[in-house]
Amino acid sequence: MQKLPFSLTTRANSPYYYVRFRNERTGKYLSWLSTKETNYNRAVRTAWNMYNNREQDIEKLSFYDSIKKASYTKEDVMQFLEDFQRKGFISGYCLTDAQKLNVPALDWLCDFWNPEKSRYLNEKLRKGQKVHKKHTMNSEQFIRKHWTELLQNKQLGELTRQDIQKQFDRLDKMELSGNTKNHILRAVLTPLKWAYNNELMPRDLSKGWVMYKAEYHKRAILTMEMARSVFRVEWTNEYSRLASMLAMCTGMRCGEILALTKDDLEDDCIHVRHSWSEKDGLKCTKNTEERTVYVAFPYIIEKLRELAQTNPYPNGAGYIFWGYKPDRPTDGKHFLMYFRQALIKAGMDKETAKKMTFHAWRHFYTTYMADKVNQKALQSQTGHKSQVMLEHYAAHQTMEEAKLIMGAQQRIFGAVLHPVPCDDSQTF
Repeated sequence: MQKLPFSLTTRANSPYYYVRFRNERTGKYLSWLSTKETNYNRAVRTAWNMYNNREQDIEKLSFYDSIKKASYTKEDVMQFLEDFQRKGFISGYCLTDAQKLNVPALDWLCDFWNPEKSRYLNEKLRKGQKVHKKHTMNSEQFIRKHWTELLQNKQLGELTRQDIQKQFDRLDKMELSGNTKNHILRAVLTPLKWAYNNELMPRDLSKGWVMYKAEYHKRAILTMEMARSVFRVEWTNEYSRLASMLAMCTGMRCGEILALTKDDLEDDCIHVRHSWSEKDGLKCTKNTEERTVYVAFPYIIEKLRELAQTNPYPNGAGYIFWGYKPDRPTDGKHFLMYFRQALIKAGMDKETAKKMTFHAWRHFYTTYMADKVNQKALQSQTGHKSQVMLEHYAAHQTMEEAKLIMGAQQRIFGAVLHPVPCDDSQTF
């Protein structure tokens, strides 16, 4: 008698006959299937029909049966799921034990930029890297403003490249600069890359994107004639005039000037140790390194000391450009406001003056000093950290460099400041 390639039986909790087929390659039986028949003979005929007409299906059943009965590791399951996603059968997935993946995507992304909750930001701080509040706050705001609609109902593990592509499609239609669009994207791409590198996500969704072209507007630079005129008109606020003088002669940033205390002053130089911003408060310099800038004009140092003496807070932080609170300097916006007023008085039209920033003094300094001193000496003053040359030079400055810098300052900026360096009749 020919042995059937299947087996039939009934179950106590069902009136139907069930069939299971034998895997010809392994000799083992597959899982039970219902014939939907209560009569044995009809069930046999149904089983034969299933066998003859569904040989390919039986092969699949064999495959599914093997999957059902096998033991899997987490890595095995992830491989299956990644293959299914790659072939387009699923758009995303979350493993039940992946706690980080089973959180709302928006909440996790916003927390990533929260210094009190973020492992990423804490790691950077622990390793001595800079974390600026302005950057973290802007990143969180970009997520809430531009990603909420796209991701509000998604878990972190459900995010796909399609979600990011939708953001690109959305940004294509928006009249924003390439820089702003890139910031919006990186507010999410940076956390996703970190999550992948730290094995919180099975795939790197941040890779392979072509970002928008960065658009940088060329900064306006003062002419030497305008600079001369600016310091010959009357300023409404004298300490803002002094701040502009200092920025012009040293290339110091606004935040570095605001952070100065009388302890930073020497007779012919200033130690630039800190910077100040409204969001971060007192912090390290932009490139995290202290530097010494030389000042060839003694009366600027004298005026800085005089202003420091007027600080009314004996127990305060001792800022030279003090403000209304003992632990805060004045608002840097004052420097810019009075600088623009002076530009208009000196003959610049209002629209052009509105486009000038206090940082224009730094560009003025760098532009006119560039062909008077060597690059190493100039970078020691400005604190620019660029090119591989910084790997070849020591951090200290020589006396020869100081003379070179101060000589160039006298030749270039002396013509701007003299013969009226400062009106001693005005007070701070």
